[in-house]
Amino acid sequence: MSVESPVRFEYTVVASRLHDADAVALLTAPARAVLDSIGGREADTGERLAEVPLVCLVATGGTERMVLDALAGRRTSHGDEPTILVAHRAHNSLPAALETLAAVRQAGGRGRIICLSGEADRDRRDLDEAVGDVEAIRRFHSTRLGVVGGPSTWLVASSPDDEMVRRRWGPELVTVDPTRMIELTRTPVIPTGALAERFTRVADPIRSTVGSQDVDAAMGVRAALGDVLEDHDLDAVTVRCFDLLGDPGTSGCLALADLNDEGIVAGCEGDVPSA
Repeated sequence: MSVESPVRFEYTVVASRLHDADAVALLTAPARAVLDSIGGREADTGERLAEVPLVCLVATGGTERMVLDALAGRRTSHGDEPTILVAHRAHNSLPAALETLAAVRQAGGRGRIICLSGEADRDRRDLDEAVGDVEAIRRFHSTRLGVVGGPSTWLVASSPDDEMVRRRWGPELVTVDPTRMIELTRTPVIPTGALAERFTRVADPIRSTVGSQDVDAAMGVRAALGDVLEDHDLDAVTVRCFDLLGDPGTSGCLALADLNDEGIVAGCEGDVPSA
């Protein structure tokens, strides 16, 4: 039994009422085939999926207002989501898309036009990239970034306020009390010995200068950060790590490197932009 692939994005076909449905279907068949092949689904006007991006296929000219109307509902829930307009080389599709994108930008929005070349592989690649950009922006807007201890004092140009980060980039900043993390380094939920062993067993050249107890202390920070990530439901974290040199007396470098190796973005010095 075949398993239906998840819908990656929806697309709506917008055509002038001067064109009958059969003509529009024939005209847009190549474009719809490409869109379908990269995870698209033609939108049901009565039940659109707000959780996936929306692509507008501009089938003909005379559709500028219709496209803007189709996009209007998205601005309520995804106001800064870039608009993707798909055009082709016939029936004034591209001029209509250009006029529509100009209106989107005049209103403060962002967007791009993918004008189909007729070469399926190239068109598929261009569309896949455009949809991927919107997916990345959506992930940013659902990201919770933990800031443990705040930015280091010398980051005078890298300490944006929470609201600006949310408005411009999307992530929600979550302030985490460093005292709680330091307490967790002393009583970690995750045993640190096994974490430390992963490094010491492949680090023979440095064993003469770095003892296992030092690695164990550093991995205490890793274990504590794991607890912090889980407790605060965080997707990423940045840590004011130089303060750790005083208490608990280790650095955050090994812990942050290990998190990044596991695919969890972890920054140092409480630096929000780099994280």
